[in-house]
Amino acid sequence: MNAMFRRLTLLALALGAAISLTSPAAAREARKSRTWEHTARMSSGQTLWIHGVNGAIRAEAGTGERLEVEATISGRRDDPEQVTVRVVPDSDGLTLCAIYPGRKSVCEGARYEMPVKNNDVTVDFVVRVPAGVRLEASTVNGGIQARGLDAPVSATTVNGGCEISTRASGEARTVNGSVVATVGRLSPSDRLDFATVNGSVTVHVGDQLDAEVSGSTVNGALRSDFPVQMSGRWGPRSMQGTVGRGGAKLQMSTVNGSISLKRGHEL
Repeated sequence: MNAMFRRLTLLALALGAAISLTSPAAAREARKSRTWEHTARMSSGQTLWIHGVNGAIRAEAGTGERLEVEATISGRRDDPEQVTVRVVPDSDGLTLCAIYPGRKSVCEGARYEMPVKNNDVTVDFVVRVPAGVRLEASTVNGGIQARGLDAPVSATTVNGGCEISTRASGEARTVNGSVVATVGRLSPSDRLDFATVNGSVTVHVGDQLDAEVSGSTVNGALRSDFPVQMSGRWGPRSMQGTVGRGGAKLQMSTVNGSISLKRGHEL
């Protein structure tokens, strides 16, 4: 479990306690919302980092080198006007962070620290990503969907599903939700990690796969459309072996759910 995923899990526990304080009367209040938009030029090889706490992230292929972002900021009990989106450009790319009031925050590339307590404002991102730009997206309460991209994708959430499709490599992690991924060209140095706790993991690859593959589940089944030359333990709930000539490292894991490695793209 990487550092970002650990921080998001701890934040989710804190948010769970805070959300329970919301009264029924507050839940019935009319939801207030506003939109925030941003455009920027990004070049192939750069990285777009998007970090949120409450809300979904949806990404799709953009046009040319133009990044387009639209965020819907809404809340019932708390004022959406108090929540902003911080934009931090640097030579490596661009970072977008949801910033909540009253707390010290960190918004620097992969580093995002945003303590949130008892705030019901959500920030839902929709982004159009230029060709060749890597996407790294994280949130706590919300799903992540990234479809039709052509550079590496990393998606991390806690409460929500992850669905990614890219012509390059990718990774996706959640706790409560399923993971569905379609990946394309892989190099021997690529490391792909798809994991959840409560949900299934389904990975689509092309007709040809060269990778070192491992999969494990506690309550579920394992399925592979590719023949796996076993190099470790094989059982109804775990596998480790080589597909094709090996090379890339492909790891899939869950606790409550099944794992499927499928032949054929679903871009």
